Amino acid sequence: MQRRVFHKMIPLAALVLAVALFATACGRAVLRFTDSGRTMSRTEVIELARSVDLGPAYGAASSEAVKHRATALTELRSHGKAAQALADALTAAFPADYQGVPAYVEAASVDGRDCWIVVEAKPSTAGPSKLTARRYWLFGRATYDVIESGTLD
Repeated sequence: MQRRVFHKMIPLAALVLAVALFATACGRAVLRFTDSGRTMSRTEVIELARSVDLGPAYGAASSEAVKHRATALTELRSHGKAAQALADALTAAFPADYQGVPAYVEAASVDGRDCWIVVEAKPSTAGPSKLTARRYWLFGRATYDVIESGTLD
């Protein structure tokens, strides 16, 4: 009798494993947030922007950028009051159909200035139908003014 029960449990165990693997794959973070306050140079910011994981928005169709952006800004708001204020500033500063999708946000000191570093996935100039390029932004931490931005296609 034990053997019959064991054979019936194999398909159930396989199903549970498949669901767990699927959930892990789909659970990839939309946005990475860190409030480390580390000190960086402008050059280090550009290298960070070149290497950071752009999450599930990377490679998505440009037509889905607004949806991905809304999801990323919602997630950013979940990281406390300072992150909420940044998300509000990003929402107010860009048009509703803006196609840049924030994927990485960090509070840091860059060349002596307190900044928000935002790295986003954006449509490439070479192939604008997909979000395969990167843009980085440096915003003033207290004022949200644009200090610098750059595109890395």
